[in-house]
Amino acid sequence: MAINDYCPHCGEPCVTNTRKLWLLPGMRAECRSCGRKVSVPAFAVVSIFPILMAYLLIFKVPEGALGLRATLSAILILMALYYQVYLLPLVAR
Repeated sequence: MAINDYCPHCGEPCVTNTRKLWLLPGMRAECRSCGRKVSVPAFAVVSIFPILMAYLLIFKVPEGALGLRATLSAILILMALYYQVYLLPLVAR
C-alpha cells in the first residue's frame, strides 16, 4: 500500500494502487473497508502534464536521438504514475 491509500472516513486501507491510478477528480471509488466513497483531489490533473510532455517529446520533436527521447519520455511517464499512486491523498466524496 502507498502512503496515502488510507480511507479519509475510517482510516483503513481503501483502494488498490491500480484503482487509484485510474481515479480522476470527478470519479469516485468505494472504500474496501467501510464502503463510503473516496476520490482524488482536483489538483490530481497535474499528473497529466508529464504524460503530455512525453507525448510531445516522442511524436512532435522532428529529429534527434530517438533513444534519448524515448528514455526521457519513459522517465516522465514513470514520474506521473508515481505521483498519482504514491503522493496523491484520497479525499472524502
